[in-house]
Amino acid sequence: MSQEKEEVTSSFRPRMTTIAIAVYDRARLDRLKVHRREPYGDVVSRLIDHAEKTGTLRGPQYLRGLIDSLTDQSRTMS
Repeated sequence: MSQEKEEVTSSFRPRMTTIAIAVYDRARLDRLKVHRREPYGDVVSRLIDHAEKTGTLRGPQYLRGLIDSLTDQSRTMS
């Protein structure tokens, strides 16, 4: 039974990793959060989803442009 419970638990908890980002970029991710306590992983997932849907996920320069664009949009909405 414990093995079955472990399998169920693991399907709800994705494996996590640690990444390093510049303090400046972390501050920019903060501005993209839907709410103050939203995990950075959720913000990054939204950015990636958007990039994949719009076909802009081609390299680091495109992702930086996307972050800039979304940051600008969030400023105009506030």
